Amino acid sequence: MSNGADSETRTPSPEQRAEIVVRELERFIREGKTANTGKKKGVSFRSWQAMAKEEIAQAIRAARYVKFEEERTKRRMALVVAVCMVTVGFWATTVAIDRNYGPVAAVLTGIAGLVLLAIGAEWAIRFAVARHMAEERTKMLTAIDDLDLKIRRMKKELEERKTEMEAEIESDGG
Repeated sequence: MSNGADSETRTPSPEQRAEIVVRELERFIREGKTANTGKKKGVSFRSWQAMAKEEIAQAIRAARYVKFEEERTKRRMALVVAVCMVTVGFWATTVAIDRNYGPVAAVLTGIAGLVLLAIGAEWAIRFAVARHMAEERTKMLTAIDDLDLKIRRMKKELEERKTEMEAEIESDGG
């Protein structure tokens, strides 16, 4: 299993995305249902191939969308920071040149400072939420692996028990 999300972005790592795709394909094969009808029947190679292509394409689209959203957010934040810094600089210069506009400059500089503080708080909150989501995703994948392992063990035990019971029935009846 992977070691978690990307350390920089806190989005699912490629290994996590691959794990999710593999689990979807495994579910598709085990359930033996076609993607369109949902009826039980054998899974042909072409159906499996189409399902695999679709799952992989969805994972790639999701990764691209997350990257796009991160970049767009960063650009917007940088623009707002730049505007606030220009505002602070302009009004600080105004105060330095002429003390007549001091109160107006102080209010506008204060507002720009509050906006910068709000941006910093939003970045901190986004980082904390992304880290929490990555941890939860990792926990869920670990729990799924554990459950899958338990199911395999139980299946093996049931097969062994079935074999023992069949042997016992044959020895009693024969």
